[in-house]
Amino acid sequence: MKVVPFCLTLITAIASLVLSALLFFSGRATHELQETLATQNRTIQQGASSAQIHQRMLGDLARLSLEHPKIRELLEKNGYHVERRTPPAAPQPEAAPAASPEATPDATPEATPAATPEPTATPRSSRNKNSSRRSR
Repeated sequence: MKVVPFCLTLITAIASLVLSALLFFSGRATHELQETLATQNRTIQQGASSAQIHQRMLGDLARLSLEHPKIRELLEKNGYHVERRTPPAAPQPEAAPAASPEATPDATPEATPAATPEPTATPRSSRNKNSSRRSR
């Protein structure tokens, strides 16, 4: 075998080996980054679930505080103000259009039941600007 083709083949083989090693290490680094992102996403999802649970519990406590003053005092002590919020009034239907021949008695809208007021708990502004409710 002549020297020139041998050198070209050797250079091509070495380049292929180096590029394969670079591809292996970059794939490994990418896999580690994906694992890190997956861990962060799980943490974020747990936080979102905790926030949803927190809001539901706070709503339940707000409803109970309307009947139990000790719960209301506890919420007030921890910075939440509970007030009874009335839902917005439903818009009144306008004059009914003339009945069409296809209309049936079952197609008439039913009366909506009166909604009960919904209690809500809203956080009050903190008196001490340097303190936080809970540190994580």
